[in-house]
Amino acid sequence: KRMDCYDRYYCWQVLDTGDRVGINLDQSSTQLGRADEKEEESFFPKPEHFDYLECENVPEKGRKITINISGQDDLDITLMKSNAASFIIPELDLDNPPSVGRFATVQDFLVEAESALRSSYGYYPQYSEAKARFGLVLERLEQCISGNSSLTIIIDDPLSLSQVIVNNKLITSNTPNIQIQSYDRSFLQNEEFGQTQSLLPQNQITDPTLAYSQLSHLLNHSSHVVLLTGAGVSTESGIPAFRGNEKLSNLAGKSAIWDQFNPLDEQFENFINIPQSRLNYWTMHAYLDSEFAKAKPNSNHFIAKWLSDNNKLSAVLTQNIDGLYQAAGVPKDKVVELHGTRNTVKCFKGCGALYETTEVLKKMKDERMLEKGETPLCEKCKVGILKPNTISFGQRLEEEVIRKAENALENECDLLLIMGTSLVVSPVNTLPGIVVNKKNV
Repeated sequence: KRMDCYDRYYCWQVLDTGDRVGINLDQSSTQLGRADEKEEESFFPKPEHFDYLECENVPEKGRKITINISGQDDLDITLMKSNAASFIIPELDLDNPPSVGRFATVQDFLVEAESALRSSYGYYPQYSEAKARFGLVLERLEQCISGNSSLTIIIDDPLSLSQVIVNNKLITSNTPNIQIQSYDRSFLQNEEFGQTQSLLPQNQITDPTLAYSQLSHLLNHSSHVVLLTGAGVSTESGIPAFRGNEKLSNLAGKSAIWDQFNPLDEQFENFINIPQSRLNYWTMHAYLDSEFAKAKPNSNHFIAKWLSDNNKLSAVLTQNIDGLYQAAGVPKDKVVELHGTRNTVKCFKGCGALYETTEVLKKMKDERMLEKGETPLCEKCKVGILKPNTISFGQRLEEEVIRKAENALENECDLLLIMGTSLVVSPVNTLPGIVVNKKNV
């Protein structure tokens, strides 16, 4: 009877049929056995378990559910995954981002993952290295689905709406094969789900003399300074800004990038799928690399060097890809390149190999590839498309990079200096909000 309730609710939620008033459950059906016996908590799905927008009171912490699968019994465990949760299989390096809510057994989740991978498997050339790797992943999944191999599943839900059910009982504490861990959401996660309101500073100083005096005071009384910087920092080194701005163009002595090239070619999907966009992008990058090669660090970069030398610098979070902070002598481990680096080229849709940018550009020049309308392919897997290891429009920032930035602002910052950026690019423009409500900043 309970599973009938589950099935009816799930169909109602997915098909969106009937009035959105929920399911009226017969309360007597939740009591099994004798009336004087208290049963453990039973679980019935609610709208918020599928859709966080239906949730009236969002829990304060996130929840990570880890299930160690070692046999058929574990495959029968039921998961309620909200649309805020991601589905991860670490051994296979599979990470499905948040999508629609799902109520199914562990086996169903694995079958869906296997089906999605198999649909992609056919696109890879026969006997390629990438296809071989896919084949191993599929084989491991199939073995686990049949109960002949072990795997780990992680449901990472920043809103703690997802649940795990065993024999119709809601699991709220750790068991030998299920671990439930609460964690503090990051500021960006709170902001994404409307749990944080960013505030502007109440007292803003506009007088230059007072501003310099206040900045000097802040620097002298701070020991964990974080810099958040953008293209305006490097224009004084002669590197053109991406967006049209008369002041920045005058500083660089050159027109903005998007006045010379088409921003549509910077779209990640266009680069991957449209050969002409890929050719235009590489033409732009070859031009940029020639500008980077001539550029030298300026006073903006040496500010970071001075802070580092005086043990005041926690991190430089920069949107720039030019490497000028490192050239100024700032330690590499202090520089977080939010939008990647110009120094390497990465294989996409293939093996993920990295190459030195100088080597790739030299090969392209020697073989006159751009003049022939050609762009480079990966020499290792023979099928991957090579792209500068920088972030394009529509391309996700590396999770490790975001974590470093968040950690610097949340745990290692008592002064944030924002320089040379208009903060119009997401998600970097959300980073300052992390420190807004900190009392010690």
